Amino acid sequence: TALGGLQPHTVQACYWPETGDGLPIIGNIPNHPGAFIATGHSVWGILQGPSTGKAVAELLMNGSSACLDLSPFDPLRFQRYRFI
Repeated sequence: TALGGLQPHTVQACYWPETGDGLPIIGNIPNHPGAFIATGHSVWGILQGPSTGKAVAELLMNGSSACLDLSPFDPLRFQRYRFI
């Protein structure tokens, strides 16, 4: 084998959190008042995490985000596909 007969010490499968349109989902979860989502950043989550966190914190505290326009990431954009 490629490992020269050695057994790997860890075997895992990873989930690739990516949306159909390639944009994250950030905002209120439809039909669930007070529930929010911030997911689907693909492999960029580690880089986009701080700005997403700030935007979601503002959304939670103020009802909207001042640091980031969240409209492109609205979960309702999938409504036409009947995912939600």
